[in-house]
Order: sequence, then structure tokens, then C-alpha cells
Amino acid sequence: MRDVPKKVQQFYEYANQLEVPQDVKEKLQRHVDSLTENKFGPEKKSVQPRRRRRRYARGLLVGAVAVFAFVGVVSVILRSDNEKQNTVANKPPQTYDYKSLLGFNPTVLAHVPSGYKLTKASIFVTKGVEKDIVHSPNEQNLDFTARYTSNSGNITFYEYKAPNWPKPSVANGYHKITVNGKQDWIKEKNLINSTTKRIVLFQNGLYYSADAFNFTQKQYLQFFQDLTVPYKKKPNQVVQRFWGINIIKNNLPFHAQLPPVPKGYKVTQAVGYISKGVTKSEEKLGYPPDGTRMIVRYDDSRQHRSVILSEYLGSKSSVPSGKKVKIGSITGSYVKAPSGSSAMGSSSSALAWYNSSTRVVTALEGYPDLSKRTLLKIANGIIADHTKG
Repeated sequence: MRDVPKKVQQFYEYANQLEVPQDVKEKLQRHVDSLTENKFGPEKKSVQPRRRRRRYARGLLVGAVAVFAFVGVVSVILRSDNEKQNTVANKPPQTYDYKSLLGFNPTVLAHVPSGYKLTKASIFVTKGVEKDIVHSPNEQNLDFTARYTSNSGNITFYEYKAPNWPKPSVANGYHKITVNGKQDWIKEKNLINSTTKRIVLFQNGLYYSADAFNFTQKQYLQFFQDLTVPYKKKPNQVVQRFWGINIIKNNLPFHAQLPPVPKGYKVTQAVGYISKGVTKSEEKLGYPPDGTRMIVRYDDSRQHRSVILSEYLGSKSSVPSGKKVKIGSITGSYVKAPSGSSAMGSSSSALAWYNSSTRVVTALEGYPDLSKRTLLKIANGIIADHTKG
């Protein structure tokens, strides 16, 4: 049985070829050495019975096999962990598809001014023209903004496309300037109700602008030339605005339910929004609230009455509580608001309901205080339009 230690050593040597940590290998070697030394010791005449020696040998082999199995399991686990780590390490970072929304890949400063840091990136997309209610032309403004903040103030850079705007010229306030050996167009204009100037540079089909709070025109030109680092992270805010009923229908992710225009009324506004990341303070400045919605306004100029139709993706809990009413097969809610409590300042009545098949909440608001009968007539027209669509 003197060959048993050799077999144990062979187990160790085979296990040693596996990918296991060095401290595990060292413990295994010490275990093999101790087993060999304690159980067999230096060669001498045995005074033990053969049965006891066989029992020692058998125990040693079982121990060696168990150690070998343990090392095999450890190596499999370690290899699995290494493969996972390599997969994570080799996985490319997530990027945002700006080009599908903006038509270009935006850039940020390669060298941020001392004390400033990039704190917010936003996308603003506008399609259509506000004054064209139904057949808006295919006009669009595509805007990326990057805000840098510091203790002394903020800088916001705008990078945008306006394909339907007139090309820069002397006639619309631009003058030529040489930048890096190339002629581009630049202009300064005062912001509305402010003495602050906005600097606009037109270069390679894109507009670059910034508000001149803390820096000179020369410094801003240097900033514009430093906008060279592609920005690939997900933006903090995305606001898409659609003017005109046709454009709304083509861009909102739900079927816009429109009633026949009530007799004596005409559509005076039609706008749709898809917005995400808008703060409450920005809502007060006129930003659309988070969500996906359409707003259509109908006005009767002779009787000075208005109806505002709102449709948005929501849930049944979004419907305001009120008196239950039937609109076709749908149960809705009828609410009356006192004077001064509505957005238009006058008394109003409202009808709202949730369509579970489309996940759309529809609200009709009548000013000043339209009758429930009138609102129900308009609402039934909306339900009929949805049934047709």
C-alpha cells in the first residue's frame, strides 16, 4: 500500500492544473503532505495489523477523491464567474438613438469650463405650425440642449436643425465670420424682455446658440468649436410637440378620437404632446406635463363658449370622481366646477371617461358651464368616431 500517497499526489497534480486560486492549491498541498506524513511516516517495520493499515489507506483514498471532487466544483464555479465577468466587461455601453428623433447626433463640450459640470441634457421636437389647425405643413424644429451649472451661474448650449427656416443671410440679421479657415454665419439678438443677447452660429447645416450671460462672443465661439464629443447617454428630458390634427394623428401612439365639430363652433387649436422628465416648476413655465396627450379647442365666438377636448394615455383612476353618466356602453363621470376654479377662470362643466380597450382617458370641459346634454352629444360623437376607427 505504499503506492497510495503517489495516487493522492497524482490527484493533487491533476487538480493543480485546474483554474483555482493559489490559496486553495496551497491548502490542498498541505493536506496531502499531512496525510502522507501522519499516516505513513518514514519507512519502518510495521507493528500494526494489516487490517488497520488497509483501513488507513482506504480512508486516505476516499479523502483524496473528495478533495479532488471539491476542487473540480470550485473550478467550474470560478470559470462560470469569470465568463459572466467577461460577458459584462465586453458588453457595449447602452446608447440612445438621437438620430431617429433629431436627424443628427448631438455633441457636448470636450473641455468644460472650470467650476462647471453638465447637469441636464434635453430633446425638444416640434412638428407642424401652431396657426395651421388641420393641414399643418411638414415643418419641424429639432433641438438638443445641454445645460452646464456652477456656483456662479448656468450655461445652456442649443444644437438644432430647422430645415424649414430661411437660410441665414444678411437680410435676416446674420453676418459672415471666419472660423478655422471656413466662413460661417453668426448673429446676436436680444432675448424678449431682456437685455441678454443670444449668440447664434450656423455651421454645417446646424445651428448652435447660447445666451451670453457670463462670457464674451469670442469665448462662445470657442465653446461652439469645442462641441466635438458625441453625447450618447439617455437624455434627462424629451418633449415632442405636434401641431395640427393630421400631424397629431400620425405621431401619437393612440387613435385620436375626434367628434364632429359642434354646430356654431370651429377648431381654434390642436396640439399633441409626448413628454418625459418635465418638472412641476417647468410646467408652470408652459412645458407640457409628463405623458402622452392631445388637446383640441373648439370656440363659438358668437356665444363666447368654448369646449376643450383632452385625450391622454392613463388609467381608470385618472378619471375625476363625479356623478356617473352613461356614454354609449361606457360609464363616465360628470363634474361641475364653480367660477374661478377652472383654468379659464369661469365656471365650467366637465365630462370624463376611460376606455379600457384603448387605455385612453377622454375629458370634455365646457366654458362657461355648458349643459350636460351638450357635452353628452359631443361625447357620443367621439365614441362613434372610435367605433368607426
